Amino acid sequence: YALFVNGVPVGVIEAKREEKGENITSVEQQSARYANSTLKWITGNYRIRFAYESTGRLTRFTDYDDIKYRSRDVFSFHRPETLQRLMQEKDTPVLGLHLEGHYLNMDMAGGQMPENIKDPDPEEYIPLLNLTNCVKRWSTAPELPGTDAFGKFCRDRGVLNAIAHTKANYPEVKAAYDIGFTHANHFFNAMRGFHKNREYKYEGTVESVLDIEGMTVEMIADGIHVPPIMLHMVYKIKGVERTSLITDSLAVAASDSTTAFDPRVIIEDGVCKLADRSALAGSIATMDRLVRTAVQQANIPLADAIRMVSETPAKIMHVYDRKGSLEPRKDADVVIYDSKQTLMFVMQMGHVVKNEL
Repeated sequence: YALFVNGVPVGVIEAKREEKGENITSVEQQSARYANSTLKWITGNYRIRFAYESTGRLTRFTDYDDIKYRSRDVFSFHRPETLQRLMQEKDTPVLGLHLEGHYLNMDMAGGQMPENIKDPDPEEYIPLLNLTNCVKRWSTAPELPGTDAFGKFCRDRGVLNAIAHTKANYPEVKAAYDIGFTHANHFFNAMRGFHKNREYKYEGTVESVLDIEGMTVEMIADGIHVPPIMLHMVYKIKGVERTSLITDSLAVAASDSTTAFDPRVIIEDGVCKLADRSALAGSIATMDRLVRTAVQQANIPLADAIRMVSETPAKIMHVYDRKGSLEPRKDADVVIYDSKQTLMFVMQMGHVVKNEL
């Protein structure tokens, strides 16, 4: 299959029967031939930018814009057993799946694909959560019809409810909190704040979350999604125990390119944007950048910044028994920074993956 966007060919999708299993080499070779040849249904001076190859059991992605392109494994999230297998592997970094959407407020779609947005649908989420335990968190707009039943179902199955892409007011946020929506997804972003309607002023989702003491938040601390002064303000209001820092990064994390995996998205000014520049569409930040932003731009003490990228998120996601601090019998995940918060050493599950000490 050739994938066209606005009439322009951008990629090749090569799929084979599941019987091929993980023997995908011939599939990759075939898509590479397509990508490097002139296809009869493509006219003009176009080049294919990427290819997906799949047997149903194994899926890989190749970016032909890479200087030295290579095929990379892609999680087959449409098959929950794939993720469950990854979660069970020895020394796995995969703890579970966070679903952001597609039960979101259309007015706050941001970089989400609007054609997929809808109200919570029990014919979707009930079979999914009954099928697998790999979903650990689900972020939703709490003002949508059906959110109460959805939130209770998630809560009863141990899935963390979070609010996201929302215009919810205080009564809606408080009602959601009371049934288990205890966390705010990428706080401030795709979330309405203080606003006016004619002559009257109203609280937004942002102020509602700040007012509910027990509600935790996460901030995209790349220095772009949220101004550092606002990061410092939330740190003072919510404290270290209820504020975590996240990258919200996409597949282009740490990229120095100007193009992304999606033709709707560009990389500019150190962040992902929709191509029409109407909204931010994700980050390219890595976790060490969050620490530098918090310390150097938001004036947060280093010890607190480290807690907000380790201890606090581990507690929010209920994995503090193995992650989030250096203690006996916990996972040996260790990082060392220099005095300028430059990452010098990384150990993951006892394996050294970076050492510049």
